Amino acid sequence: MESKDQQTFDFLLASLNTVEDSVKNYDIKSQIVGVGYIFAINVVFTLGAKIPGQVEMNFLTVALAWGVIILPVILFGTVLYPTRKFAPKIDNSLPSDDHLFYISSDEVKDVAEHLSRVQNSDLKLEMTYEILKLSGLRDMKRRRFLRALFTAAFSFFALFSVHLLRSEDLFPF
Repeated sequence: MESKDQQTFDFLLASLNTVEDSVKNYDIKSQIVGVGYIFAINVVFTLGAKIPGQVEMNFLTVALAWGVIILPVILFGTVLYPTRKFAPKIDNSLPSDDHLFYISSDEVKDVAEHLSRVQNSDLKLEMTYEILKLSGLRDMKRRRFLRALFTAAFSFFALFSVHLLRSEDLFPF
């Protein structure tokens, strides 16, 4: 039978892996959906080009087009930007500032020094800190992804509305 400490460590490790995977998954989702959005916008413009009647381009039209078409691409890009460094701050209850999961090569240049820091640290505290830090990052990426997704949906609705208004047969009955 495993000891309670080993079970706790295994649980924390599984939790850390899950949080890391979900952070990476939001990056992948954002990239895939962002590229899909760009391809879909191309299809929308191809269809729009077949509707008779040219839309007059003026400052307002250009600004609206950029807001409706380009803004979702930018928002999908913002999902990728926040890294662990920009994750929300958490209450640091660690007795030291080790944070061994996220070290800079500028901080530790000696293998023996790093190994000593690992051996002298409470690894459960270190893992718990990292889980909380990455959970904040995951939640930030989730909010940004949903914001980009809803903005893309609004863009499609707006473009659909413009196409309907431009069509000659708005009400064929």
